[in-house]
Amino acid sequence: MYRNITFSLNNDTLVIENLGTIPIEIGELNWLGNRNEKREGTRVGSKAYADINALEEELGISILRNSISIDMSRHSRIPFVYFEKTNIVELIFQRHFIGDLKDYKETIEENGDLSYSYKTDGSVYKSPLDMSVSFLTGNGENLENNSWEFFDYEEKYTSPINGITAYLMKYGGSITLGEEEIELRLAAGEADSVIVFVDDNLLYTIAGNVPSDDMKRIVDGFIISE
Repeated sequence: MYRNITFSLNNDTLVIENLGTIPIEIGELNWLGNRNEKREGTRVGSKAYADINALEEELGISILRNSISIDMSRHSRIPFVYFEKTNIVELIFQRHFIGDLKDYKETIEENGDLSYSYKTDGSVYKSPLDMSVSFLTGNGENLENNSWEFFDYEEKYTSPINGITAYLMKYGGSITLGEEEIELRLAAGEADSVIVFVDDNLLYTIAGNVPSDDMKRIVDGFIISE
């Protein structure tokens, strides 16, 4: 059972073909949407895993580790989002890559919320990079993603370290941005670069404000087990 995902870009179209499904049991979730709409499949369910071990054990998947990311053990409350209509799951590993950001700190507030801080003085990274991992849980129509319509396809990159083939996109925008607008985009944490690849039917997406060469270093850092 395979499906395709099409990403509509500013200057091209990227198609991820023959993505296999990973059936899972959908347990107790926090649902958005009216339960009466279930037959139309319009609901979105969510929860959070306490750690990577609980996530991998329940879902029966293995997330790739990376030699230049933060350690997976530092992730707590990993968001899980299930889109009922399209039978797709998204897992979000927030601030997974911090690169050369200075004085990066995470603090648990009294109410249990996590806050973080860092400095970008002279650093290549302008903000931490999130990583999302998505997979299909069942059959359905091929998918189309229009969220990258302001990004240009840049290149296909195959890592000489681990053999991963990834696709790199760069922000193209609909207008030419001035220096002030660029600074506002960076301050808002809007991505300048996006890279995607598939491993074991898991679609990895990493987005952030780093040069293309640093995105390639991230791809090189993934560890493929024999």
